[in-house]
Amino acid sequence: MAKHLHISILERLRDGDEAAFNEVYNQFSPGIYNLAFRYLQDAAQSEEILQETFISLWLNKEKIDVSGDLWVYLFVIAKRKSLDILRNIKKSKVLLERLSDAADVLSNCTEEKVLAKEFQRLVDVVVNSLPEQQQKIFRLSRQEGLSHNEIAGILNISANTVKNHMVQANKTLKFRLQHTLLLTVSANIIANFFSGH
Repeated sequence: MAKHLHISILERLRDGDEAAFNEVYNQFSPGIYNLAFRYLQDAAQSEEILQETFISLWLNKEKIDVSGDLWVYLFVIAKRKSLDILRNIKKSKVLLERLSDAADVLSNCTEEKVLAKEFQRLVDVVVNSLPEQQQKIFRLSRQEGLSHNEIAGILNISANTVKNHMVQANKTLKFRLQHTLLLTVSANIIANFFSGH
C-alpha cells in the first residue's frame, strides 16, 4: 500500500480539517475501491463501499489513533461492509421469495398495495439495523418532520453531523432495498419514498 501519511495530517483530520480529509481520501481511495471490487466484482457497489468507508471515517474522526495505521483501519471497515453486502445479496433471494408468496396469498388486494406494505416492513427492518444515533436522527427527520437544525439542537450535535448521518442512513436504505426489491417493487414507490431526501 502507499506510504503512511504524516502524523500531522492525521491530527488535522481528527480535529475536523476537511483539507486533511481530502488528502486522506486521495491517498487511500484507490486502494479501498480495489479492495471492494475484489470482493464484489461490481463497480457501482464498490463505489458505494468507498463512499460509506470514508463517511464512517469522517463521522468517527475524533477516535482516530494518530500513531496507528490508518490504512488498516480503512481496510477493516471496507472489508466488513463488502462482506455485509455479500450476505445481504444472499438474504435478498429469500426476501424476494417471501414477496412472491405474499402476492399469491393476498391475491384479492392490488399488487401495488401489497408491495407497498411489504416495502414499508422492510424499511422498518433496515432502519432498526442502523446504529442507534442514525436511527434517532432518521426517525426525527422522516417521522417527526424536523429539520437538520432542529435535530441538531435536540441531540446537541452539529447540523453537519446530522446531515452526514442522514446521508449514510439513506445510502444504507437505498442500497439494501434496491437489492431486495428491485425486481418486484415499482420504480414509483421507491422514487416517492426518497423524494426530497
